[in-house]
Amino acid sequence: MRKFIILAGLVLFYSLEAVAVSYYCDLVNGSMANSGYTPATAWSTLQAVFEAHKSFQAGDTIFLMPGNHGKPYLFGRNSNYVVVIPTGSDTAMVESIKFSSASYWKIEGLHISSELPEGNDVYDMIFLVQTSSNSDHILFEDCDVYSNADTKNWNRTDWFNRTSSGFMIKSSESGLYNNHIRNINFALVVEGQHTIIKGNTIENFVGDAIRGLASYCRYENNFVKNCYDVTGYSPSDEGPGNHDDGFQSYTSAVGGVEETVRDVVLRNNIIISYTDTNQIEKSMMQGIGCFDGYFYNWTIENNLVVSDVWNGISFLGVDKSKIAK
Repeated sequence: MRKFIILAGLVLFYSLEAVAVSYYCDLVNGSMANSGYTPATAWSTLQAVFEAHKSFQAGDTIFLMPGNHGKPYLFGRNSNYVVVIPTGSDTAMVESIKFSSASYWKIEGLHISSELPEGNDVYDMIFLVQTSSNSDHILFEDCDVYSNADTKNWNRTDWFNRTSSGFMIKSSESGLYNNHIRNINFALVVEGQHTIIKGNTIENFVGDAIRGLASYCRYENNFVKNCYDVTGYSPSDEGPGNHDDGFQSYTSAVGGVEETVRDVVLRNNIIISYTDTNQIEKSMMQGIGCFDGYFYNWTIENNLVVSDVWNGISFLGVDKSKIAK
């Protein structure tokens, strides 16, 4: 009898795995009256899918046809990953994407792009991607995240008025892998524990590249370059504006989310203030700046920091940690 029960359980498990479904979204020819099961019977935009409260299960894939799929707000707790991905090599985009009460979602190969709304500026910190603290296991892989794809003719005012921020990650057990975050204000803020940030390129940013405020996180093999100073901060006289950082952490005593940020790894990252001496508004960016501890059991090793200021790697209030080549 016991063997029969185990066998029946295995059959049920594999049967559940086998019913994973592919869905399609086509903003041109799709309709929410369709089944969504094939390109010919596609739903409309990703935003419309979640406004219609469609539900999904582990293993499902949502394929996006080319075009702008709006500002989707994703929800739903899955037992394993549901994937949102463009069809083939097509370019599908959203203007922003948010998650709440969400578990096990993977966003792959998507363009996420929108400039700041008119009347805002870089101090408003409007993020293109937001995950809530009641969410977990949210992954982004191979995504292109930017305010505008072309900034070659931008001046100081453009950088100040047009750059949205990138990721606000409050969900736990989440990850960013091999994304390109560019032409942006603050690129990435991590407030969710057990998050992995690996293999990302952060290029052309106004504020901080990475704010790592949560414990038990890893930051590995990321490339940070080209910081623009458009807020007027001067490290020599503590003037107004944001003091830009390649990586920054701080605690709840000065506005962070934890009293002690612990068990963090920074490994094999490259952080360069600027790569073009003709870049406009070159920032006096700090490298790795962790000034407002305590920071406990950190590992900082094999990072390259190139900066014009004295504090390439700085820790104030650190205990039982290692800084090494």
